[in-house]
Order: sequence, then C-alpha cells, then structure tokens
Amino acid sequence: MKKQTDKPVSNNELKKEFDEFEKKLEKKFATKDNIFDMSETIIERVDERFNEINDKILTSADKIMKRLDDLDAENAAGTLQMRRLTVTTDNHEKRIAALEIH
Repeated sequence: MKKQTDKPVSNNELKKEFDEFEKKLEKKFATKDNIFDMSETIIERVDERFNEINDKILTSADKIMKRLDDLDAENAAGTLQMRRLTVTTDNHEKRIAALEIH
C-alpha cells in the first residue's frame, strides 16, 4: 500500500492509478466477451456429448429393432407351421374316424 499524503494529485497520476486499478479488476472479473467465449465452449462440449449419447442410443435401438424383426419373422413362420400342422392333424383325425367306422 502506498503512503498517503495530503499533497494534491495530478491528472496524470490519478489516471495512472485508475488504469492500474482497472487492470486489477479485469483480472478478477470476467468480461462479457469472456463469458460469451466460455458459454460457446460449454455449448460445444454439451453438443458433442449429446451427439455421442444419441449415437449410442440409436445404435442400441437398431439392435433392438433387428431383434424384434427377427422375432416377428420367427413368429410368422411358427404361425404358418402351426396352421399346416392343424390342417394335417384335422385330416388325420378324419381319416382315423373313417377307418374306425369301417
């Protein structure tokens, strides 16, 4: 801390003191530009992270949809096979009943 005196201060000395004080304040506080730059950086990081997570979700969803398609195809094939077996069984039952009557 500088020694305080009662002597008058010139404009140049006062301007110099204010300039030094302003530089100290700039180091301690963020300016609008600093905050804007920081917010852009944060937004970019969040965007990157979002895209990574979104890619993982979509990849997982693709795997799930593939499995569902496979199950649907298996179900359709099983249903068709069951219909054929039912028709064959019905045919056999009729034939057995006909043989039992004779």
